Amino acid sequence: MSNAIELINVWKNYANNLPVLKGVSLSVPVGAFISIRGRSGAGKTTLLRLIGLLDRPSNGEIILLGKETSKISDGEASKIRLKHIGFIFQSFNLI
Repeated sequence: MSNAIELINVWKNYANNLPVLKGVSLSVPVGAFISIRGRSGAGKTTLLRLIGLLDRPSNGEIILLGKETSKISDGEASKIRLKHIGFIFQSFNLI
């Protein structure tokens, strides 16, 4: 396993089929440090919610630590978040 995160042609549509992410592909090697930048409304939060398994893509594949995530259960997603993903939310989501 050489990539911690891999996105392949990921799309995310919201209400009225409005696409927020359009065909995003990304590979992040294990141990790499990256930043995601962009103007307000560019889809940064949507991208992070998808990578964090808080949301599912409309199309495309998300592979985390070598595991394709499109067909995993909510319980499996929770276990992956518990062991491998950390979040610092902008608002107090956990309180």
